[in-house]
Amino acid sequence: MQYVKGYVSMLLLTRGLERIIDAKSKPITGESLKEVFEASGVPGGTPISTDGLTPPLKYSPDDHRPQASVKVYKINAGGSFELIGQERTIVFPKDSLGW
Repeated sequence: MQYVKGYVSMLLLTRGLERIIDAKSKPITGESLKEVFEASGVPGGTPISTDGLTPPLKYSPDDHRPQASVKVYKINAGGSFELIGQERTIVFPKDSLGW
C-alpha cells in the first residue's frame, strides 16, 4: 500500500508539473502547482489521470480532501490484475473539509 501511495503521489506531482510546463504561462512554483491542482476540480476542469490506477483525481479551491473512490483488484495466478466488483466511493462528511 505504501508503495502505491508513494507512486501515485509522485505521478500526481509529475502530471501537475507537466500541466504548468505545457501552459507556458506560469513559473514552476508551489503556488502554480496548487492552482493547477485546484483547476482539476472546478466545472470544466480536467481531472488528473493516474492511468487507471485510481479514479481520476480532482481538487478544488475549497476541497483538498483525498480521493474518495477506489478500485479493488486481485492478482490472478498468472500475475494479471482483475477488477473485483465495481469502483467503490465513500462520502466524506462536510466537517472533514480543511487541510
